[in-house]
Amino acid sequence: MKAIFNIFLVLLSGNLYAENCSGWFKKNGQQIKLKYAKMFTVYTYKKNYLINVADQNYLLSHNSASFNLCAPTLRVNIPVKRVVALSTTYIPAIALLHEEKSLVGFSNIKYISSASIDKKQLIEVQYPPNPELVLSTKADLVVAYVATSAKLEGVERLLQLKIPVVLNADFLEKHPLARAEWFKFFGFFYNKEKAANKIFNEIEREFDSIKSNVKKNVSRRPLVLVGKNDNGIWRGPSAQSDFIKLLTLAGADYFFPKKNKVAESIESVLKNLNKIDFWLPQNSWYNLNQLLAHDQRYKNFPFVMAKNVYNSTNKVTRNGGNDYWESAFMRPDLLLKDLVKIFHPHLLPHHELQWFKKLDYAKSK
Repeated sequence: MKAIFNIFLVLLSGNLYAENCSGWFKKNGQQIKLKYAKMFTVYTYKKNYLINVADQNYLLSHNSASFNLCAPTLRVNIPVKRVVALSTTYIPAIALLHEEKSLVGFSNIKYISSASIDKKQLIEVQYPPNPELVLSTKADLVVAYVATSAKLEGVERLLQLKIPVVLNADFLEKHPLARAEWFKFFGFFYNKEKAANKIFNEIEREFDSIKSNVKKNVSRRPLVLVGKNDNGIWRGPSAQSDFIKLLTLAGADYFFPKKNKVAESIESVLKNLNKIDFWLPQNSWYNLNQLLAHDQRYKNFPFVMAKNVYNSTNKVTRNGGNDYWESAFMRPDLLLKDLVKIFHPHLLPHHELQWFKKLDYAKSK
C-alpha cells in the first residue's frame, strides 16, 4: 500500500518533516487504540489529533495554524463544515453522524443511495475529479482514495493545486469489523469522537451477538459459491477478504477456501455442482432470466434449479446506485444478519434481508 501513495511524498510541501511530526506525537502524545482497523492510526495531544494514513500525517486542531510543534502533511481545522467525498462508502459515516449538510460535493451524484442526502445541495465534481469544480465547492476537506494510480484517478492534480485532500483506505481492510471502525476516522474530523465511538460500539456489540448465536447453534455448514463465470474463468473474492470472513462467521464454507485470488477454470465448479448449496453472484442480476441469459449452462446447476441463488441487488436506485456497495460493509452487523438469514433462516426468523434478494424468474407481463 505504501508504494501506491509514494507520490504524495513528492507532491506535498512539508513532507520532509512528516516523520518528525509523527515522531513528535508518538513521543509527546498518546495513541488512541483501534481494535480492528489497520490502515490508519491516531495520536492525540491536548485536543489535537494526528491521523496517519499511508505515511500521510493529518493534523486536526481547533486552531491548527497555532500548533507549530511539528510539520504535518496537511493541517485541518475541526470541526470541518464543508466536505467533498469521492466514494459512496463515506456516506454512511456522514449520515450516521448527522452531518449530511456538510456534504457539498460528490463525484457522481446519481450513485448515492442514501435518502438522507439532499442531492440538490451537491456540486458534482466528476470522477476523476475536476479541480475547478472541486475548488468551486470551497470545501474544507476532500476525502479521496487511490486504488491504483493517483494520476489516473485525479488525486495527483488536486494535491498539486494544494486542495486539502485526505486519503481514506477503508477498502484495504481485511477484518469484517475494520471498515466500520472508520466511523471513528470521520468522527475526528467532525469533532464527534464520542458519537463515532458509540456508533461503532453498538455495531460491534450486535455483530458479536450474532456471531455467538451462529457458533452455538449451527451444526451443518452449507458450501457457498461466490462470483460468476467470465468467458470460462470463474472469478470471485479472495478467501482473505472481509466478505468471505463474514460468510464463514455466518456459518457457511467458501467454495475456494484457500485462494487469495480466485480466477479458476469453470471446470473446477462444474465437477463439484452437487456439493454446492448456495450461490451469491455479487453482480447486477435481478432475476434468474438475466442469469440464464449470461450462460445457459446455469439452468442445470442444482442450486439454480432449487432457487438457492441470492444476489446483492435488493436496494438499487433507478439511477443504478446500489446501496450494497455504499453501506453494507460499513454495517457488518446487518450484512452478517443477511448472510445468516440466507444460510440459517431459523436463527433470525424476524430479520428481513437488507441487501440480498432471492432470485426468481421474472414475471411475464
